[in-house]
Amino acid sequence: DLYPSLEFILYRNGQEAISNAIRHGAATQVQITLVYSTNEVAMHISNNGIVPAEPTVKGLGLTGMEDRSQLIGGKLLISNEEQYTVTTILPTFRHNNSNQSEVDYK
Repeated sequence: DLYPSLEFILYRNGQEAISNAIRHGAATQVQITLVYSTNEVAMHISNNGIVPAEPTVKGLGLTGMEDRSQLIGGKLLISNEEQYTVTTILPTFRHNNSNQSEVDYK
């Protein structure tokens, strides 16, 4: 399970990436891939829209996505090679109860 704050960041970043794909890239298809690992979760959102020839200029949407990610130690990556892809990588902060130390409070 992910903390609700991580779910919220993934939801909002996904929402913005899809909106941008349609608005700026004229995309008709969007692919979302979630990859879970021990220490992080990555969400890759690719689309079949127009790939910009110039480097991406970060407007309010991408800046907000980056700020949300960085707020908890994550990052936002943008790739425009084959398809335009926005990747949100967040630390999972998972805890294994069997490895936690017991503390006695007196």
